[in-house]
Amino acid sequence: MIIPLEDQDLMIRGSILLSGTVRELCMRNRRM
Repeated sequence: MIIPLEDQDLMIRGSILLSGTVRELCMRNRRM
């Protein structure tokens, strides 16, 4: 399966956003 460059870019951006939100949630939980 060959993934178009545009789809790869979207997947990378999505994974970065997800990891960022997860980190924020972890930090908030530690503060609580």
